[in-house]
Amino acid sequence: MVALAKHPNAGGVLVMSLGCENNQQNEFKLAMGTFDEDRVKFVISQDVADEVEAGFELMSELVKK
Repeated sequence: MVALAKHPNAGGVLVMSLGCENNQQNEFKLAMGTFDEDRVKFVISQDVADEVEAGFELMSELVKK
């Protein structure tokens, strides 16, 4: 998954998780090392009131980038 998120052909990446899985976002970010935070966005469903709306907002930012 890290290789897919960092792949140069991926113009924008939204990593969405539930927040309770084994692959935690903090560990995922550590595994990624350095990455373009304008091109790779993260959202944890349990941390937002409406994960669909949060996802659309982040995707809108990625599209603009």
